[in-house]
Amino acid sequence: MNEKIDVYSFGVVLLELTTGKAANYGDEDTCLAKWAWRHMQEGKPIVDVLDEEVKEPCYVDEMRDVFKLGVLCTSMLPSERPNMKEVVQILLGRNRRWVCGRKNMRHA
Repeated sequence: MNEKIDVYSFGVVLLELTTGKAANYGDEDTCLAKWAWRHMQEGKPIVDVLDEEVKEPCYVDEMRDVFKLGVLCTSMLPSERPNMKEVVQILLGRNRRWVCGRKNMRHA
């Protein structure tokens, strides 16, 4: 195990929490992480996949941000995943190096 695998696993947990779906959600060729990534790549509204059981209008923005972070943490390329320190900073709203799911190289 290494940190990038831990970050991936944490990202799966974030996706499970925000969508209410299991990690193995999808068809025989996909899982929750791939399904979420594809959903974003197709430009579909994130709000449509948020768990209706816990979705409250006042928390939709935060849930959307956590979903995006889950997708970022489960990037297929480990080098594109944040480290856990960056994940914490993102969750606290203190990390501006990550923009739209990619490292902002101007601040690197």
